[in-house]
Amino acid sequence: MTLRPGDQLGRFRLERKLGAEGDNEIWLAYDKASGSVDRGVRLHLFPAAGPGMSGSASTSSRLTGLDPRMVAARRFAGVVHPHVAEVRLMGVDDQFAWVATGWAEGQGLDGLLARLAAHGLVLPRSTAVQIGLQIARGLSALHEARDASGESRPLAHGRICVPEVWISASGQAQLVPFPLGQRLAPMAIARSTAPEADTRAGDVGAAADLFALGALLFELVTGGPVHDGPDLNAVRSQCAAPLAEDAVARLRGALPELAPLVESLLARDPGDRPASARFVADKLVEALGLFARPTDLAGLMGWLDLLDAPPDPNPAPRWWP
Repeated sequence: MTLRPGDQLGRFRLERKLGAEGDNEIWLAYDKASGSVDRGVRLHLFPAAGPGMSGSASTSSRLTGLDPRMVAARRFAGVVHPHVAEVRLMGVDDQFAWVATGWAEGQGLDGLLARLAAHGLVLPRSTAVQIGLQIARGLSALHEARDASGESRPLAHGRICVPEVWISASGQAQLVPFPLGQRLAPMAIARSTAPEADTRAGDVGAAADLFALGALLFELVTGGPVHDGPDLNAVRSQCAAPLAEDAVARLRGALPELAPLVESLLARDPGDRPASARFVADKLVEALGLFARPTDLAGLMGWLDLLDAPPDPNPAPRWWP
């Protein structure tokens, strides 16, 4: 089925296509049942007959099937936090399985970095710390999640990397449950995968998330990945080895005050990493205090919009005194 802007899918009206990831189409849509024209959602559409969601199965079993994207969405459901994309609704019909998450105008963190690079710029260090702080707070919400009865239900994200972070126009960084509309390259995940996560067949815990947060912070502060190589095996070998001396030097040269925290996050032994994402967030608050005037993230995005705008072919006349 070919979808077009304006099409109705149950309670949703499609506004514009945001992208695609394999057989997953992502649309900005409006939820008619919400009673508000501002209730925009990011609508992820999957084939209803995909893995674990055969058309003959019951709705419940199809939603709890083996499709990893639906599993990821269910893990996020019920977590409401400014720095975690809210999974608002899930469903399945004869054509699609779908997940509706919260929507805010903005762009992926990878897109923001690419726009800066196109102008020969790098992310301000204070902005890197701000983004890291917001992601740490989102991780804390996941790691300390509780179910409806109040019982502890800790969650791990498992895929933290630059393409998995959304930056809203208001300057809020959010973790998302699955890629934002472009195919997520295995290399992007491998660069931030903790050694123990790579050897446990997907058994990813809070400590592995903290390792990935360290890799994200390193990349934002230094402008390049901490683990890199010609292929996946080379990158995985780096993740399993002690932090290279040149990587330590790059980090300490870029922001020495933050280096001890990032180095501890990238420790190969999970027991040597910080105790919690909450602890990391507290340390990043302290680091943010090092900057007399931190760069406002929303202001940075607005400034980039001005730089990217095409020149006005008919500028208004300027009158000089």
